Formats: sequence, C-alpha cells, structure tokens
Amino acid sequence: MTRAQKAREAGLEPLANMVIMQASAKGSALDAAAAYVNEEAGFDTPEKALAGAADIVAETVAEDPENVADVRAFTQNTADIVVEATDPAEKTPYEPYYSYDEPLRRIPNHRVLAIDRGEREGKLRVRVNVDGVAATARLSSRWPRRQGVFAPIFDAAIADGYKRLMAPSLEREARAKLTVRAQTEAINVFAKNLEGLLSARPVRAPAYSRSTRATAPAARSPSWTRPASCSTTAWSTPPSRATTSPAPSASSPASSKRTASTPSSSATAPPAARPRKSSRSSLPSRRPAFATPSLTRPARRCTPPPSSPARNILTWTSPYVAP
Repeated sequence: MTRAQKAREAGLEPLANMVIMQASAKGSALDAAAAYVNEEAGFDTPEKALAGAADIVAETVAEDPENVADVRAFTQNTADIVVEATDPAEKTPYEPYYSYDEPLRRIPNHRVLAIDRGEREGKLRVRVNVDGVAATARLSSRWPRRQGVFAPIFDAAIADGYKRLMAPSLEREARAKLTVRAQTEAINVFAKNLEGLLSARPVRAPAYSRSTRATAPAARSPSWTRPASCSTTAWSTPPSRATTSPAPSASSPASSKRTASTPSSSATAPPAARPRKSSRSSLPSRRPAFATPSLTRPARRCTPPPSSPARNILTWTSPYVAP
C-alpha cells in the first residue's frame, strides 16, 4: 500500500483536491487541514494531514498520462548516461568507461552492450542523469498559475512526484530501451553475416582429393575387407571322417565344374529334418567329428565383378568349409 492510498483511506482526498484546485481558504493551509485530522489512521496533527494530502497530489501528477508522455520525451532528448567505476584502482577491460558520460540519444549500440556487461559483472555503476529542475518546471507549466495558501504545497508535491515516482521509472524505461535496441541490432548483424555464409557457394575440393572414398575402420585390415561380390551356397550337412559327401547333382551348373575332379563315393543320407539341397563341399570337412548340422554355416566363395580388375579384389573363404 502506497502513502497516497493510506491517505485516501484516512479521508484526506478532499483536502488534496483543494490543493490541486487552489481553493481559497480562510486562514492558513494548516487551519484548513485541521478539519481532516484522523488520529486512528495516524494523521493526528494538521501537519501530517497536509503531508498526506500532498502525497495524494504527487501520485495524481505522476500518474497522469499526458504528464508521463511529456516528461518521457524530455528525458529521451536531454538525459545523459553516466558511468562510474566501482573500484577505480582495479584493472579491468572496462577502464575506458571508468569515468564516462554520453547523451542518451547518441550512444552507439556496442557501447551500450559493453556498459551493460560491466554493470552485470559489478565493475561499473550506471545511471541516467536528467535535469530535475528543468523537468519539474516543465511539469509545473502544465498547471495553471498557483496562487493562494496552497501554492507552496502544490509546488512541493509536483517536485516530490517527479523525483520519487516519475524519475526512477522513466530512467529504468530509458535503460531498457537502450538495451533492447542494442541487442536487436546485434542479432540482426549476426543474422546477416550468417545468411552470407549459408548462401555462399560450396568450395570445390582440390583435384587430388576428389577420388578419396571413405572406408570402414574394419576394412583397414585385408583379412576383414568385404569382397565386392560373393556367392553363398545352401546350408549343407558336414560329412564325418568316415564318410564323404555324394557326388553333386548333374543338373546344378555350379557343381558340374567340380564333378570331374571329385571322386564319387557312397555316403550316408542326411537327417530327414534338414534335407540337403545342394553342396559344394565335396572335400572332407575341417571341423571336428562331433560337429552337428546345427553348427554349420554357409560356404562362401567370392569372385570379382566383371568390370573390376581381379588384383583389387580380396578373396575370403569361410573357415568352416574347405575351399
């Protein structure tokens, strides 16, 4: 609750209207305020009652929209921003601003950002300097000529309204406008520079690096290089040491090439659950005799593609089946 609100609750608003309207009164201002003494609210003397009425007048003057707009324009046009150092003996990057002042309407954005940063770090003290006497006179000129017993009280209330209520808020508003202006300009400059970088044409790579291709880390070792083209045979039941695989079928073109070099012999039939489709492993298996068909893996033989030289292709064969 403000001082003016307390005075209004105490019933001092009629006395404040008399001060604003410069009403004529018999005797002095204290004689007129004696009728508004309220001991329960804390205004138990005519002086306190007159001070409460002055608080109401000051708040009325400070909250008038036309007064605020006029003083705001006066502050923006005539105020200076004053910067001081919290510790002048300390060496900081803000030494150029240890004793610095500049008109509010002319200070550039980069200096505003530097001053704000120094104030946040506790190295600088910043204030807005306004001619209070000129601002008070400007406010007083907006009211009719004051005469009578309440004229000095009205002048004091106008000065109090500016100094206590209007000046702090207008100074904070002026600082906030400077900060918003500087930050907005900084963002716009950054966006313009970034737009130029993103819209630039890509740089053409040198001739010696155009044929470079990325390789997987596992492909650095030849034993792990993935072949360009591989053919995978069907799953087959490995032969035991005592038996060999039967001759491949004559209808299979891939197995017909091995028929001449592989002697045919009798072999046991594979388990009924996994019938054998075709086989390339006609030689004895390298796996131990206790291996089961569930542990077998497809035999792979890699052949180079027709369009690539054979010397650039690394051949890899499954370790479970003889090549």
